Amino acid sequence: MTRQTKLYLALAVVMIVPVVFVGCHGGGAVVPESVITDQLLRDAVGVGVTLTPQASAPDSDCTAALLALFADPPDTRLEVETALQNWIVRATANPEQAACQLGLCLLMLARGLDNVATDLGYDVFEELDGVDPGSVMALAMSENPGGLVGAYKRLFSQAQTGAGTAGVIPGVDFTSEDVEDAIRAHLLPVIYNQDGGVYQRLAPFGDSGSPDALVTLGIPGGDLYTLYACDFNMMAASMQGLRGFLLEAMAYEWAPGLWDPPDDYNEWDTNADGMLSPNEYLPPAPFGTLHGYGALYMADALDAYRDAVERAIVAADTIPDDPTDLLNMFFSGNLALATSEEPTPLDVFKLILAHFDALLDGVQTLVLQYWNEGDETPQEMNFRVDITQAYVNPVNDIRSLLPTVPLTDLEYIIAVSTQNGDGVGLDWNLFPDLTFNGILPDLPATIATISGYDFIALNHADQIWGPIPLNPDLRGGEDFFDYLLGYIIVVLPVL
Repeated sequence: MTRQTKLYLALAVVMIVPVVFVGCHGGGAVVPESVITDQLLRDAVGVGVTLTPQASAPDSDCTAALLALFADPPDTRLEVETALQNWIVRATANPEQAACQLGLCLLMLARGLDNVATDLGYDVFEELDGVDPGSVMALAMSENPGGLVGAYKRLFSQAQTGAGTAGVIPGVDFTSEDVEDAIRAHLLPVIYNQDGGVYQRLAPFGDSGSPDALVTLGIPGGDLYTLYACDFNMMAASMQGLRGFLLEAMAYEWAPGLWDPPDDYNEWDTNADGMLSPNEYLPPAPFGTLHGYGALYMADALDAYRDAVERAIVAADTIPDDPTDLLNMFFSGNLALATSEEPTPLDVFKLILAHFDALLDGVQTLVLQYWNEGDETPQEMNFRVDITQAYVNPVNDIRSLLPTVPLTDLEYIIAVSTQNGDGVGLDWNLFPDLTFNGILPDLPATIATISGYDFIALNHADQIWGPIPLNPDLRGGEDFFDYLLGYIIVVLPVL
């Protein structure tokens, strides 16, 4: 596979990955402003957003420049700056052209992500082999030191282990506040901005519904790649998915402060009652508490996820019968030739999107079947799931959802968390709220009903999920708790 081919396919992957991610508190709270501090990015946002999207001719200046960008990506900060300046000029002259806006968007993201990494004391150019657009966009979802997912995972891990923020990356010392400030200054207002964010630039081309290729990139003597309205819709969806993830991650306080738990678990039990409460095994507040503006962030995150899924559905439904289209290529070639009765990757993707769409819409009623080994007909009961409660009614403190654990069970629970494949047996009475803040309103009654049965299965949107053995002698895999959370949490981004 040539370097150019890898770059184009990387762009296709980036279009999809952030999508496949899932009464208000703090009324009157002041939301920290997301103001771009980089003058060059302010200039880029100020470039006109088209209301009359048009295809770029294969021989246009922007098409040639976009092809050159993929063939020879900038690999220094100065080259990224120069390239962004040039794309500002091109998009200003031809704001209606798809290639001009796409090139500008890629460099806006590259500049924004590089600024975030720089503010955190990390040089992205030392990690990546050049800064091709696909790699820089993918950095946002990576666990590399400059990646946004990685930054939050490390901060959360530090909170669990009591490590300080210094020393995680050699020579780098940053806090959750540093991460949030960098995101608000360089990324959020670049991704989504009514004046001309990346989403606002990509969306009109997706909304155009044009049956023709909007961008055609032909490598001299080599492969041909095209982008249609579906590709722009998927890229716009990915921006909303990334925006939702960032807003959700910043809604809660994750800084552990100076918490330094002892190595001996027994010493965590500060009141010597043989139980470990969330107050004992987590850093002290404000860790895990909702920011004053957190409810607003969570509500905006839900809106962003909904738009992301809706756009992804449109994109998946409108992939052209053109083997040179990026989404067509990503889903394994010419769609017209897919004659197998087995679900194709695209079929599976559409199914996942349909479930996401339903779950993000509000209360969903699943049919739970339960039976004993040897029963001819399973019994049924309704089981409601409302994932939106996590966003429209977020908990003020995550401790209100977490169990108080017997100290004698701690080593077992830690071993179980390694997912050794033997399943997890949990005592439901350890949890203070079995509805999990209304996300699973029927769970307490369900547990009482299915107790003593051998198997369960869930039916949602004519899809059967199961059977799952409940009887420990039959289990050998997931139990009800594992299975149910695995089904639901798939739509929640990982903090």
